[in-house]
Amino acid sequence: MCVTCLIKKQQEAISGLADAQRQLEYMQYVARTVSDNCLTDSPSLILYKIMNGAQRYFPGADTDLFAAEKQRFNGMLLPRQEDIFKRITESPEPLLTALLVSMTGNYIDSGTVSDINEQTLNSIMFDFDRLGCDISAYRKVKKRISEAHRLTVLHDNCGEVVLDKLLIRLLKRDYPDKEIISVVRGGPVINDVTLTEARQVGLEEYSRVVESGAAIAGTELEYLSPQARDAVLGADFIISKGQGNFETLCGCGLPIVYLFLCKCPLQCYRFGCKPLTGVMKLEDGVSLFDTIE
Repeated sequence: MCVTCLIKKQQEAISGLADAQRQLEYMQYVARTVSDNCLTDSPSLILYKIMNGAQRYFPGADTDLFAAEKQRFNGMLLPRQEDIFKRITESPEPLLTALLVSMTGNYIDSGTVSDINEQTLNSIMFDFDRLGCDISAYRKVKKRISEAHRLTVLHDNCGEVVLDKLLIRLLKRDYPDKEIISVVRGGPVINDVTLTEARQVGLEEYSRVVESGAAIAGTELEYLSPQARDAVLGADFIISKGQGNFETLCGCGLPIVYLFLCKCPLQCYRFGCKPLTGVMKLEDGVSLFDTIE
């Protein structure tokens, strides 16, 4: 499934960038890269390897193809943040609400959702029954959060990061003495949040922001910067947002709760669910592979 998706997405991305011969040469390069790495690497890492060679075929092409889209979705949610935060704090269980609202923001994913629209986001943001999320892990998550001295949040997409910020804002309100670290991408990749967008949405007001070290749409432990490695391996508890972070970390055994929406056929198949079903899965010293394969 991932092989087909990776190749198709690259074909779509280069449409109109060059003549047919150059596109053919690039797609041959993509096919070789996928073939050489598909049995060992995550889809996010394969994409990173593909993009490292893309400039050879399209010199001068903008490396941040989703810059306008990132601005659009951050700009869409920033004016609404006070109203959303008010709804979170006035809910019967504010932490659960903040976690689920943050989860719904994972819909804004240009890597897997072909037609992102504000209407769909609005329809799922507070409709938690529609999410179909099994929240049986929530009590354990709440306990781990309350006991943790150092919390690390692994961010995913722009737009979504505004809702992540509200979750962190609530955590800082209820647990002012906790150290909270945000890890963002080390460079532009799809519509994921980098340090630039993190600063634009004011994430640094509530957490210390560090870059992952590479433009990978996930958290590959071997590729982390020293600061990000310390934030991940030194955390008492980790909140991991999005499918990319899940795909790169699942099975690592670190104290993590994964929060995302199933959007691609593989994850829907893996969890036996419909598209846009929410996932809240806890991995805490035991590999999740035993429970989901």
